Amino acid sequence: MTFVSPIPPFLPCRARTFRAPSPFAYLLALAHRLPSVPSSDHPSKMLPMHVADDRPGGGGGGSSSFGRYLSRPRTLVVGFVVVFVLGYFFFSGPGGGGLVPNPGPYAGHIDDLAGNQGHHGGNKPPPPGDLDGHGHGHANANGGHAGAPPPNVNYLDEGETTPDYGAADNTTWGQRAQKVKDAFKFAYGAYAKIAFGRDEILPMSNKPTDNFNGWGVSIVDSLDTMVLMGHKEELARAMEHVAAINISATSQSVHFFETTIRYLGGYLAAYHLVPPGSPESSTLLTQSLHLGSILLRVFETPSGLPGYAAPTKPRPDDKYQSGRSSMYLAEVGSCQVEFKYLAHLTGDARYWKAADGVTRLMHKSQPTSAIKGLWGTNWDINTGEPSQNQFTIGALSDSAYEYILKQYLLSNRSEKYLLDMYIAATDAMIENTLYLSPTRELLYVTDVNTWSGGKVTPSGKLEHLSCFLPGLFALGADQLDASELDEGRRKKHKWVAEGLAYTCYLMYAEQRHGVGPEDVVFKAAESKNWGQVLKDWEATSASKTAGAKPPGVAKLAPAIKDFTKDRDYPAASGDYLLRPETIESVYLLWKTTKDEVWRQRGWQMWEAVDKVTKVENGRQVLSADDLNVTHARSYFFAETLKYYYLLFSNADPWPLNKYIFNTEAHPLPVYTLREWEKRKFEVSAS
Repeated sequence: MTFVSPIPPFLPCRARTFRAPSPFAYLLALAHRLPSVPSSDHPSKMLPMHVADDRPGGGGGGSSSFGRYLSRPRTLVVGFVVVFVLGYFFFSGPGGGGLVPNPGPYAGHIDDLAGNQGHHGGNKPPPPGDLDGHGHGHANANGGHAGAPPPNVNYLDEGETTPDYGAADNTTWGQRAQKVKDAFKFAYGAYAKIAFGRDEILPMSNKPTDNFNGWGVSIVDSLDTMVLMGHKEELARAMEHVAAINISATSQSVHFFETTIRYLGGYLAAYHLVPPGSPESSTLLTQSLHLGSILLRVFETPSGLPGYAAPTKPRPDDKYQSGRSSMYLAEVGSCQVEFKYLAHLTGDARYWKAADGVTRLMHKSQPTSAIKGLWGTNWDINTGEPSQNQFTIGALSDSAYEYILKQYLLSNRSEKYLLDMYIAATDAMIENTLYLSPTRELLYVTDVNTWSGGKVTPSGKLEHLSCFLPGLFALGADQLDASELDEGRRKKHKWVAEGLAYTCYLMYAEQRHGVGPEDVVFKAAESKNWGQVLKDWEATSASKTAGAKPPGVAKLAPAIKDFTKDRDYPAASGDYLLRPETIESVYLLWKTTKDEVWRQRGWQMWEAVDKVTKVENGRQVLSADDLNVTHARSYFFAETLKYYYLLFSNADPWPLNKYIFNTEAHPLPVYTLREWEKRKFEVSAS
């Protein structure tokens, strides 16, 4: 995942949302001449209403004469209410827009989605009259699709059952997975003790901090990890917190990028994983819709690119103010996975069109870039144009490249233009951003610039954040079929995945403490462009041998722990920030190759992480004196521990062909757009 510095910390606010009494409650209250208001202690429940007749001698007996009933106004009102209620439910039917508890501002979005079987059950036919003569659903006032059949995102094959999350496994790898599960409980328990409800914990001072909106980001980021590992007690308490989050009570604007990938992604993944029809399911969808509606405001820029911050209390007549005139590539290009999935759940085209509009701008600028296929780091939100001098696959850009392929796979290959973008981007990466170190021939990816008269010049810096890239290449090579990725490219992509993932692993194995630094700097001036090396190698007879691999992959250099020896990277950062990118790629290399060596490398990495980041008071943080960390990052729960657990677990609850991880490792199910969605979202096959 990308880390972009958030806007200043916000004060926590946990005010409960007022729930308006239903119309039926008001009618009954009128009939009995008693008020009905929400309890101040529990806003989701009504105060009990007295039903006994309080008139002298009243409450029992009575004539069966119809005229007598009509002569009693109170009885007449009660009868009217009964008929009205029965008629309402009789004519509503499935999908007809029945009662939805506490719809708030999203009544038109939720319809029969909140709390129903939509995210687990299969498609059901639309109710009679739901579709007009052209097969279009009747859109509601907020752009949703009233009464639409629920999405089919149940991917259990015949004979399969729901995964037994967190089940005991006494094999060697099962026991290793258990160690990661225990580590989560250990670290999260410390957070819950010191900072529950706040964003993160400051481990060295034993204090909480609110650096991501003050809504408890560590909780929301952890929801699907709790499901995966079977931490039921922690999940139950976490859901109580989620239900109490009042987004609109936040006094300041929120950072669009981080809020989208951490909160919205966390809600949506958990929504898919909790039992359908449960209160948790309804809570998660409601929070997703509320948050999504707030985040939509950021697209009100001249270009349609998202702005920096979203106001939580926007006024309809206010002109949107971004807070910045330019945005980083990762900030504008890392919302599509979440927004398009939300559009699919709700039928609300606004989410799809806003996110897809950004990708279309990227598509438009890709062929004219100074490095054709790649995008500059900075984007002007007024013109919709990128800068043309600085290019990186690491910080400030990374997840935008990741989301091109993942958008394509998540919507079950519905948008072919995304595949074209992915091919163009990966071709450009191979040609311009991959290099071989001078002595050991380590394959690495680095940022480049075109300041020198258009000449591509590498910096030599390899970031931990860039180590997601081998996993991305591995995923594409594994999931794209022959009609999507030709065999020549598939070979290259597998080589990139293997060679680059090995270098990222070495950045752990070669450090004294065994964990990967935030970045290292290779000797750029002496390094060779791997794209050119590859072309030269392919022209040799050696490349024609079966199973032959090019430099950077064929002979993997052994680890060197001796700091006095030349390792090709003279400078290395002393920071390890609990980042997940390397273990993410190691996990994907294991899943796509089934080569046990990747599991073994991952275990070596885990032993080091567990050793140097564990302190006596129970927090998984960094304590080595040559390392530095200030927060126990929420992504440690969301990503790092999740990928280690999935690597070691013998179970496969989220297969790569059925789930896509957002850039915060929140798993979303692959879905197929229905025909009315394609029309409404204006999805083009090209």
